Amino acid sequence: MNEYLEEAKRNAPLGNNFIANQADFIRAYPDLEDISTDATESPRHRPKDKEAKKVFYSGKNKRHTTKTQITTSSEGKILDVSGSYPGSMHDKTLLEKEQTIEKTTRYSRHWMDKGYCGVNKEHLDKNILIPFKKPKGGELSKFQREANRYNSQKRIAVEHTIGKLKKIE
Repeated sequence: MNEYLEEAKRNAPLGNNFIANQADFIRAYPDLEDISTDATESPRHRPKDKEAKKVFYSGKNKRHTTKTQITTSSEGKILDVSGSYPGSMHDKTLLEKEQTIEKTTRYSRHWMDKGYCGVNKEHLDKNILIPFKKPKGGELSKFQREANRYNSQKRIAVEHTIGKLKKIE
């Protein structure tokens, strides 16, 4: 066990010091200060089996799709890619199934869209940021609108990465 600790200290990005706080983490891994997660759907052939038709049909896109979740750094580097799941699966269910939150560090700000509402309340030990939803019959405050705009600016890296991946075909 001591040999393992010694090797870890030698390979630590901050010399012989372990990462003890957020400032040390950001200094060692600046591109992981902000990470973003989003799911995307890709069209697929319509299954012949009646049950499979139901499972792969995405009401949002009105077609049969497979869903994949991607996590990227602020620089657009791909950090995690989920497996492919039926298009009818909700983004939050996919996040839980892939255990994406457990794979991330508590020191990173994790930006998500409204499809992941409630995740920040379930994982209080992580720094998860989700946009505000407009209340029924109400309006968002100026602060909430500005916060949502800032969230969009941070999440654009994952959106661009997904776009580039789809363009490769």
